[in-house]
Amino acid sequence: MEPLELLVVDCPETFIGIVIETLGSRRGEMAKMVNHNSGRVRLEFRIPSRGLIGLRSQLMTDTRGTSLIHSLLEGWTDYAGDMASRSPELLFRTARAFPPLMRIWGIQERGEMFVARASPL
Repeated sequence: MEPLELLVVDCPETFIGIVIETLGSRRGEMAKMVNHNSGRVRLEFRIPSRGLIGLRSQLMTDTRGTSLIHSLLEGWTDYAGDMASRSPELLFRTARAFPPLMRIWGIQERGEMFVARASPL
């Protein structure tokens, strides 16, 4: 058994696809979609509570800070299965100076890193 949340996302029409894709990978099921022809769409999903971990920051990034997100506990459901694994990120830096090692140490777990020598002027 796991908690089930009702998640409401209000976002611009241009971001419907990425919102649906992101929530689908987190076991969210769309319950309702309302378009008031104002340029924004309201999407309602039923999603396991564990699917909400880290979701707000991901949606804010994906929708460029334009989405509104609200959730509330709706009830209980059976275990929905494993969540999709996170795809690896590519991290790079485009600066002339080499970043301090402490910065590299802090981000190395987030993805694959490439460090190249900076070209002279």
